[in-house]
Amino acid sequence: MKRVIGLLFILLFLVVYSHGTESNPYFRFSATSKVEQYPHGVINWTSGYFLGRANEKALSPSSKLRLKELLKTASGRLELQQELIEEAKKNLLNIILKTKVDSYGLVKDYFKKNNSFKLLFLEELEKNIIILPPIFSGAGKMDAVVKFPIFGRNSLSDLIYRLDDNVEAPPKNVEGDRPLQERTYTSIIIDLRKTYKFIQNVSVNLDLANLTPELTNLLYNNRFPSKVRRRVFFHPEKNKLYYKGIMTLDDKETLEKISGSIRFKRLVEELFDSARGRYMNTKREISLEGMSPDLKNVIIKNRFPRVLRRKIRFMARYKNKQHVNEITYRGTMSIKEKELLINLTKHKDNLYEEMIDELFERSKNSEKVIRHSPAIFPRIYDSHNRLIYSKDMVPLTLRNKMPYSKYTTDKSLLYKIEKVGENPLLILADKVKGENNCDIVINREDARLLFLHKRTIDNLMKGRIYFLVQ
Repeated sequence: MKRVIGLLFILLFLVVYSHGTESNPYFRFSATSKVEQYPHGVINWTSGYFLGRANEKALSPSSKLRLKELLKTASGRLELQQELIEEAKKNLLNIILKTKVDSYGLVKDYFKKNNSFKLLFLEELEKNIIILPPIFSGAGKMDAVVKFPIFGRNSLSDLIYRLDDNVEAPPKNVEGDRPLQERTYTSIIIDLRKTYKFIQNVSVNLDLANLTPELTNLLYNNRFPSKVRRRVFFHPEKNKLYYKGIMTLDDKETLEKISGSIRFKRLVEELFDSARGRYMNTKREISLEGMSPDLKNVIIKNRFPRVLRRKIRFMARYKNKQHVNEITYRGTMSIKEKELLINLTKHKDNLYEEMIDELFERSKNSEKVIRHSPAIFPRIYDSHNRLIYSKDMVPLTLRNKMPYSKYTTDKSLLYKIEKVGENPLLILADKVKGENNCDIVINREDARLLFLHKRTIDNLMKGRIYFLVQ
């Protein structure tokens, strides 16, 4: 009896598993592959190729009517195959056009800007596309699949390099505050698995003529306290002081202690106000009818508690030719801030409390959270915005011989010596940036490790760099 039950469980598992897997073997990928799915194909970023597909549903009406008849003969199957291959090619082209080249451009942008690239690409695509054997799965079902490489000779990256053959030397070194022991790394692994808050840099203009020589020297050398060094930096060419992220009161006080200058303290205050405003605003319409006079007076005149005055604001405006009253809250509202707003007056107002509750819930989504988005040529910067690695730094002789980078989801990659060598360098990315969220920012101290030894630089330029993603 137990054996029968065991066999039944095994059969049930096999049935469920068979229904849950892809019937086409070309679309079964390893668990460590980074695959971007599309309705009619995929981008396999780990193996470095595009796949386009078309099945019997894409056939013309006349072919659908004669499907059973055509499947009976070799010539008929060949006719169906040719028709589906043409559809698969169109699907493949659509996927390629949507692919991110870097953080500021897609392949279709190259098509629009440069007609010679468009003609060259379409010609090379027709010549070098790989037509895989069709899959016939019975009952009139068939799948045509075509493939095109991302990297290597006559690949998409090779065609982009032919159009844009700029050459840039990699940095010789990255300066730091402390000496580091010279060491060779066999490969570089950048961990991009976490999510990142979308927080841009904020800045203030500095008038150096009105600052003390000591303070000017400190700014030019970016000798800020170690506590805030990763977040604040001075740009000498623009005469601007930048701050990255949301400035805390603690960070503000640390910066103010740098100099006793009242003018500098005002600049820090201005920077603090800007850095507090990088969150998205949460809005909610509010009805003033039936509200108690004292509560109405507080809201209309924006007489909110001092700790909330920079976060909350009432505004009456016209929207679609109608008068609308709105409350706007900046950032994520804490429970204490919610209680402060509810208890503005002694009078209880249920409608107002519901409105604050809704504003509180909405504000939880006020931080835009992003992930790294794969691209053909993602750039790498250090935390001082210095370019560390880009496609222009790859030697001309290696550009069509090796992948620019490799994406993987393999958590145990660090221990696979056959891939990463005996001494890989693991780096946790600070953030991602750019319009397409493809560019990567690493800490300056990590960036220094890449340029301590010539062999490490060579390994970087040879594409021995892995991006560990979700």
